[in-house]
Amino acid sequence: MIDPVFLDTPLYRCEAVEPDLGCAVSIKLETANPVRSFKARGAEVVASLLAGNGSRAVVCASAGNLGQALAWSGRGRGLDVTVVASRFAPAVKLDRIRALDARVELVDGDFEMARARAAAVARYDGIRLVEDSLDIETCEGAATIGLELVDTVPSFDWSAGSVRRSTGHLPRMGSSRRTRIRTACVTGPVIVGCRG
Repeated sequence: MIDPVFLDTPLYRCEAVEPDLGCAVSIKLETANPVRSFKARGAEVVASLLAGNGSRAVVCASAGNLGQALAWSGRGRGLDVTVVASRFAPAVKLDRIRALDARVELVDGDFEMARARAAAVARYDGIRLVEDSLDIETCEGAATIGLELVDTVPSFDWSAGSVRRSTGHLPRMGSSRRTRIRTACVTGPVIVGCRG
């Protein structure tokens, strides 16, 4: 369901911050994949399920990362992907979305305006609207990061990551395994785990 290129991302020891935190710290590099974002994990789950159900198109609102991820995953599964974005979104990300064969529709406004337009497109065209962290599939994809952390030896006492709202799903996924992972939200492209 999730292309292996997005799984088992590198995990590095980060001794420089250990004295300040008082524990052994590892950093899981979630930018080491073709779209440079953990969001590809969730997009892979969504696109796989849509393609398996015979869907032909999908739409999302994005400032860049979700759009790139959905474009990459949709292209590989024959889905027509539309990404609605603000005109003020980073041009480099919009260019990458287009390069991945997705249609980009720009709105004059912020992300909320893009989200409203994406919802209108979904209703009008009768296609799936993907909303990052609000759709369980995107959370399931992000939660695979937690499962990879749980499978490390020795296991982590806690983790923090850039998974924003989906962070809440990591403890639930991890707690069914051999250890409980407490999570906290930080910004950045990494997941940090702490032992000790």
